[in-house]
Amino acid sequence: MFSFESTGMILLFFAAELVITASQVRYRILFRNGQTWRNCSGLNGPIPSGIALLEKMADMRISDLHGNGAEAPFPPLTNMKNLKTLILRSCNIIGPLPDFVGELPKLTTLNLSFNKLIGEIPSSFNGLRKADYIYLTGNQLNGTVPNWITMDGESV
Repeated sequence: MFSFESTGMILLFFAAELVITASQVRYRILFRNGQTWRNCSGLNGPIPSGIALLEKMADMRISDLHGNGAEAPFPPLTNMKNLKTLILRSCNIIGPLPDFVGELPKLTTLNLSFNKLIGEIPSSFNGLRKADYIYLTGNQLNGTVPNWITMDGESV
């Protein structure tokens, strides 16, 4: 057993250890295959690229990252094909929406609100037609909202 410690919050997990350093926060995370990383908010620094090693994760929720100038591009989550929930809300993510997000086959909830994302919604997001929720509010996106979002999405 081991813990994730940050701003007084401790979460317990089981399995193999992954240690990632970002800014002044040290993340010690233990995951079992398919384990969920939940409610990790109020942390410092950008999302570490080592998060991509957690390929079997189904539920990622990170919000309200703090840090002076801790802006970073979208984390490399390309191989996380089991994600059902991806919440990276207010994480100081900059740049365009990556195509691979629309290619996550099991994704039902996507919340990328209140970042600094720019550009258009990629055509690959057509792959998210069956998503229950998509939140892109509070970014600097431009272009046309795809028709399938406004026509098919009751909760989008």
